[in-house]
This record gives sequence, C-alpha cells and structure tokens, in this order.
Amino acid sequence: YRISRQIELMHNIAVRSVNGAGATEIRRESGSSRIFYLTRPEAVVDGFTLANANRGAVYLDTAGVVSNCIIRDNISENNTTAGGGVQLRSGGHVRNCQIINNFVNTSGGGGADGGGIAMYSAGLVENCVISNNTVYYGGGGSGGGVFLSGGRLRNCLVFDNRHINAGGVYCSGGIVENCTIASNRCLKATATSPGGLECVNGTILNTIIHDNWTVSNLWNHADSGTKWSYTNCSTWPTNGLVGSTNQDGDPLFRNLVAGDCRLGRGSPCINAGRYQTWMDDALDVAGQPRILNRVVDIGAYENPLPGGTLMILR
Repeated sequence: YRISRQIELMHNIAVRSVNGAGATEIRRESGSSRIFYLTRPEAVVDGFTLANANRGAVYLDTAGVVSNCIIRDNISENNTTAGGGVQLRSGGHVRNCQIINNFVNTSGGGGADGGGIAMYSAGLVENCVISNNTVYYGGGGSGGGVFLSGGRLRNCLVFDNRHINAGGVYCSGGIVENCTIASNRCLKATATSPGGLECVNGTILNTIIHDNWTVSNLWNHADSGTKWSYTNCSTWPTNGLVGSTNQDGDPLFRNLVAGDCRLGRGSPCINAGRYQTWMDDALDVAGQPRILNRVVDIGAYENPLPGGTLMILR
C-alpha cells in the first residue's frame, strides 16, 4: 500500500494485516509524512512492514498499540526530530517489533533523539529488536537506538546502532530492564559519550551492556546526574556503579559478530537476574519463556533448557 498522507487512528480501531508483516507493507510514496498517528488506548496497528516514512514511521501521542511490525528504512531529515522509527510522546505500547535500519540526518543547530525509538514521559516498549539505526550529525540529541526519558524498555535487543551521543541507549528517566545492549557505537571522533548506555537518571535492571565502542575505544556506559542505579547487570567496568549484584565477566554471546546475542553455555548471566512478578507469564525477545522456577537470566534472552530427557530424583 502506497500512501502520501499519514493514517490517523483517532478512535479505538484496530488495523491488522491478514498475512503478517512479511507479506504486507505500507510505504510512503510521496510527501513528507509519517505513516501512522495514534491517540487512543485501543487503537492498534498489527502485522505490517512500515517503510520509507519521514519524521518517523509511527507517532503514539498519548496511547495506542503497535505490535508484530517491521519498521525499517524510514528517513527523517528535519532540523529537529525524534524517533526515526517510533516516537512515544506520553504513552503507548510497542511490542514484538523489529525497528531496523532507520536513519535520521539533522543539519544546522538541530538535534535528534532516538534513531530507532524515542520514548518520553510514559510508555512501554517490549520484546523488540532495535538494530542498525543511525543518527548523523546534529548539534544535540542522544541515543542511536533508543532515547528514554520515561516509561520502560523491557526484553529488548539494542544492537549495532550509532549516534554522536550514546550509540545504544540514552536514559534520562524511566526503567531499562532485561535488555541486551551490544555492539553500538558513538560516532564522535573526540567522544564525550559512550557507545552503549548513558544514564543520567533512571533504573537499569537485569541488563547486559557489552562490546560497545566509541570510534576507537571500548566504552560501555557512562553515568551522571544523581538518581541512577544498576541492579543485577552485566557490564565492564562495574567499579563506581551505584547499585548491587553487578558483574563484569564476559557474557559469552553465541555469535556476537553475526548478531546472535543469546547466551552461550557457561555464561555467568544465566540464572543471575533478579526476579520480578511480571516475568511469570512473560516471553523473552525470541519468544522463549522468560522464567523457570523463579530464576531469570540477565539480558533479553532466556537460556532454554537443554534437549533430551529430564529426570528428577527425590
């Protein structure tokens, strides 16, 4: 479907594809619009590829749900913009989506927040892959993958994103929990911000932050402000972190070069997370059960039980 104006869901209407995102695409053909604008709690966009939008593919004003979508190849070239893929202004829910290969180019004195996702005062983004998003140039803004100043980022892989300020995630408020932030880059030659996560104010829980770089140096995280904490996280280094039960060992990803950030055998992140009640019926980013016997792994992926016959002897 080719459009030239944004589709506005101002009522509780669900727009769903029949055969899923792999078979159904909505693409901006002309004009400079985004694709969807949602304002109502039961306004739903489900099962589409959303491509070639300008100013971000989806804008959730106060509410709305985006699920099972591939949000890719969207371009934003305004002087001031946010969310190359999705923007959650003051609420909304994004789940089970791929936000990949979105590009924001700002010029002049403008800045850009969130090459993939920008989430402000409230909202929930969960079980999403946020990968290969880029914010280029600009006088400000932060977060090549995700900009977060409120709400929750949960069970998400943030991989191979780029910005001059915080290549992976910039958190100035809200909660990042059970995420994997890996192989992101800060593009600034004289880097003053990390490749992985910059936390000004916020809570980081059960999250892996590894192998993130500036142009030439490994730099996983940086922290400022006065209200931030890390609990049961895996990163390097851990010295100076406010929080508890953090570790700095290699998480032993299965194949980081290929983007496979599942935990390999013997990973110190297996069964090392902190349990929360929301995990009981939840799935990880790959669709595996999030928890087994009230034991949870650190990161976006839960290590499955090995195959074969399980015998329990008493």
